[in-house]
Amino acid sequence: MDRARVLGRIHLSHLSLRRGMRRALVTAAAVVAGLGVATPALAVPPDPTGPVTFGTYANQVHYTGDEQSTRGWKISWEIPTMTNASQAWMAVGQWYFGFESGVYHTPGEGWWVYYYGDQDGLTGNNPDCDEAWGEGGHCRGAMENLSPGDHVTFTYQWCNASGVADLSGQYNCIWVDMHDGVGDRFLAKEYRLNQTVEMYTHEVENFGDVSPVTYPEPIIPCNAPVRMLGQQLKSPTGSWLNMTGNLWDFVNGNPAPPRAQYQYQNINTSASPATWESCSVPPPACPAAWNASTLYETGQEVGHNGHKWRARWWTYANEPGVTNAWDDLGAC
Repeated sequence: MDRARVLGRIHLSHLSLRRGMRRALVTAAAVVAGLGVATPALAVPPDPTGPVTFGTYANQVHYTGDEQSTRGWKISWEIPTMTNASQAWMAVGQWYFGFESGVYHTPGEGWWVYYYGDQDGLTGNNPDCDEAWGEGGHCRGAMENLSPGDHVTFTYQWCNASGVADLSGQYNCIWVDMHDGVGDRFLAKEYRLNQTVEMYTHEVENFGDVSPVTYPEPIIPCNAPVRMLGQQLKSPTGSWLNMTGNLWDFVNGNPAPPRAQYQYQNINTSASPATWESCSVPPPACPAAWNASTLYETGQEVGHNGHKWRARWWTYANEPGVTNAWDDLGAC
């Protein structure tokens, strides 16, 4: 796990908790704007049937106000395109009072709604959501087989034990609107009083550097990005208010190359509601192509098989990626 500790925000999957391992969270993210970042909860695992794995939050946005003074939160997403969708795993979502929800992509299944973090039992939750992770999981039916460009809105509200919105309720409830004419579908409720007070989005959660399995990292073109379409807060008096202005910390937890890099774009916090986007950082131009007949000195850089490489020492006829004479500097 030593290598993972320098990669940004690393989360131990729920599977490892079930196997008796303690919770782990390492934060080494750079704050792009604002004063600081609250410690978030744990991320969902990428594969409920697979080995213990780690997910990385590359882009996150944290609410800087007093979460405890809110009574609900509504957030809308546009599902992005991935140019390597047949291979990559990815999640886009949010945490509110220790309760996660969002949309998840797995190869062969596409995008689907999920929730996670329900620690007080799943009785009464949406029966179309299976219990693959023990505290939530894959939502099916109208909540799966989503496509890039589709819009999904998640609504959190304080609620009572019956799942009814209640400004003084001791529970936290989630609804989802698939924008299919049905309106809000109830997802789940969780006892709120024993949960972390937190409120943040994670635009890009990927599983590109996990152990013992490595999943390809999602490539998100900037002309079809993750789009945060708007948020609302529910006030203590029950009013829904558009969120706008200087209310967030933008946190970029990008790891060092050759890991995939992600960026924010089109941040418009002056709009009502505020909007922003996340996508992959376009790779730089490649240096001159590697030539087996060229003698390379320490530090020289070449392009080969779509990656940029730097010579570790004097080298001749040693192919980048095949021998250890080269450091991989990432895609180009």
